[in-house]
Amino acid sequence: MKKRIVAMLLTVVIVLSTMIQGLPADAASKCNHWLYYEYENLGNGTHRKYCTKSGCGYSTTENHNLSKKPAKDASCENAGNIAHYACSKCDALYATNNTSQPLTQSDVTIKALGHNYEWVNLAVGHVKKCTRSGCLSTDGSHTATHTDYVDNKDGLTHSKGCH
Repeated sequence: MKKRIVAMLLTVVIVLSTMIQGLPADAASKCNHWLYYEYENLGNGTHRKYCTKSGCGYSTTENHNLSKKPAKDASCENAGNIAHYACSKCDALYATNNTSQPLTQSDVTIKALGHNYEWVNLAVGHVKKCTRSGCLSTDGSHTATHTDYVDNKDGLTHSKGCH
């Protein structure tokens, strides 16, 4: 009796889970699709949702679920992107929300800019610092102090250079 109750409860859970995932309830008796599905972009404004479990064969076609992705500026160390639309299920990318202009990941990606180091004089020396707006990176390969001395011949202060 307990086994029958557990089996019935398990069937109810599978059916409810399947319905929540948007799959037909009769499919639950054959396979737990919600555990084994993937998406394939069909290139015509739709994608195919299919079960990857061997021997199942479940497949359905759905419209893309597009959301707008705003443009993001690239920084010295991080890539940015142009504004675009992306399907939340199959990761297809489009220039507009009507799927007429498909894009690739390289189409939307703006490469990281890399640092633009220049020497900056400090009160006690100098350092290579990135000059890009908002970047605080320094190149620690050469941080130096200046050693000053007074020249006895002309009475002026001169720098011995970097040390």
